[in-house]
Amino acid sequence: MEILLIGSADLSGKTVGGQLEKTRLFYLALRSVKKFSVCFINMAAQKKSRIFISMVLNYFKSDAAVFITSENGTRQLLKILHILKKIRHKPVIFIAVGSQNEALAAINKRNKKILKNIDAAFFETPQMAEDMEKIFPGRTCCMSNCKTIKTFYRDYPMDETPLRICYYSEISKRKGFDTVIQALDRVNKETVVYELDVYGYFGDDQAEMKRYLNRSYVRYKKVLKREKAASELSKYFLMLFITRHPHEGVPGAVVDAFEAGLPVISTDISYMKDIIRDGQTGYILKTEDDLEKILLKIAQNRKPVIEMRQNCVAQAYEYDISKAVNVFLQKMTEICSREG
Repeated sequence: MEILLIGSADLSGKTVGGQLEKTRLFYLALRSVKKFSVCFINMAAQKKSRIFISMVLNYFKSDAAVFITSENGTRQLLKILHILKKIRHKPVIFIAVGSQNEALAAINKRNKKILKNIDAAFFETPQMAEDMEKIFPGRTCCMSNCKTIKTFYRDYPMDETPLRICYYSEISKRKGFDTVIQALDRVNKETVVYELDVYGYFGDDQAEMKRYLNRSYVRYKKVLKREKAASELSKYFLMLFITRHPHEGVPGAVVDAFEAGLPVISTDISYMKDIIRDGQTGYILKTEDDLEKILLKIAQNRKPVIEMRQNCVAQAYEYDISKAVNVFLQKMTEICSREG
């Protein structure tokens, strides 16, 4: 079966997380399935004019078209695939990167026919898929962000002081790095309770964020490759993920943390409470102001956090690439048998 896969990927594997990494992993996993021959149009490696020509030519050669995109890519591709499907009917499958509820609702309001052309739509959490049922009735599925899971569990010393915690994300206001440092400044005011190691690349506000690194308890480390992330993260007590990004799906950073047996503190934004099970694999904050309070509470009794480590490892297996591909294959088989 010839599959046309359209998306943006860094096939070198140098990019950490996000759409480029998710698409790369899915493409490699799909290519390993014997029943499929995969033609991949990499939107990150071609000019727009070339992408359009490649899409048209390969659409007519393929048995089904699959596009895996974030919000901007979804807007671009839907109209093109809508036209192509009018010319020649074949299964079209959409795999969402991140939460795209608002963008899809806006597209549906303007032209319902465009989204009716989608035979199956995959979203990253069960709640996200449920919320999208009104736009894709009977066609939503859950397929989470994923990777090849290799857990790196290690015990954390019960009596270690200060506690070693980490930040592993884009270093920007958008990801709440300023809130992390401001809360730790207050917690560490008299005694250093937490030492923070920072992993990641800088966002557009690099100059401002770099000033926050000028603390005795903060160390900037490096950008972690995902295949090495779990091993490195497993030495920490806790990870802080105080995102403000309204379209978070299942962040690769949180999957890596769970793979390392590392509990995560996050804000209650987008679908984060679907991913982090409050009190079991981390904590969900009602507001950013609660970060200081929870850090002080944990410092007084670290045992509950240490006991979460096994839960995190168990949850990590929910994000294994093999599970995601199996979900895709089941749906693909169902659609093809229906199409005849």
